[in-house]
Amino acid sequence: MGFDWGNVDVIRAILTISTTIPFLLFASAGVWHFGGGHKSGTGLVSIASLLGFISILYTIWTYEGNYLWPVLGVALQAVSLFLFGWCIGASGRKNLGLALNENSPKKLITEGPYRLVRHPFYTSYIIFWTGSVAVASSIFTIFSAILLITIYFYISRREDKVLAELFEDEFPKWHKNTGAFFPKWR
Repeated sequence: MGFDWGNVDVIRAILTISTTIPFLLFASAGVWHFGGGHKSGTGLVSIASLLGFISILYTIWTYEGNYLWPVLGVALQAVSLFLFGWCIGASGRKNLGLALNENSPKKLITEGPYRLVRHPFYTSYIIFWTGSVAVASSIFTIFSAILLITIYFYISRREDKVLAELFEDEFPKWHKNTGAFFPKWR
């Protein structure tokens, strides 16, 4: 006996799992990868992310329509998870800090996804939230995604300024050759 793909609850369960796994990995990375014990300015990001996640789950379980967009959303969430894993592998334990963290990085990371973009972790989050809007489109998920993407843009600019000061020899060339979130087309 196989899955009954016509059963909406099966689809809802799959959408819930496909959204929950990356969300929990992203949220827990603040502790296990970035060393979350540092003072950081991520309170607004955490609250907006949690509210966005709750609104996604609510929308998934109350939605009564076509599930074509959610399939695209799941694909985007999978891409975001792949990119996130690539970022973890490339950054390893190189003392990266949480957004707006007071600790300074010891080395400018320019390999792996950092060869292509300066803020690949944020790119993975942007792709996740975009996919989440496709999975569970509601005014709340759209608002959460816009708010979070705006915050990522703000934080990335601040981080670029810090990196430019810390790595004044390396940063200008890297900045010139990479986009903030998506590769530069030359």
